[in-house]
Amino acid sequence: MSALNSVASVLKKFRRTTVDVFGHADSNNSDQHNFDLSQRHALAVANYLSGHKTAPRVGPFLCCEPT
Repeated sequence: MSALNSVASVLKKFRRTTVDVFGHADSNNSDQHNFDLSQRHALAVANYLSGHKTAPRVGPFLCCEPT
């Protein structure tokens, strides 16, 4: 969590700073499962940051093709 604490510190200090948070998953499960898992990962980070009073904005969730 120290990396997220560092991000929270920067967001508190520089209130106009924005970040995009992306979750990811491997390709071992169905597309829907991986999309849901990725969404949960991203929301967990956003929730953690909001707990540090950084007021993150959560945008739309996008699905992308594996690289």
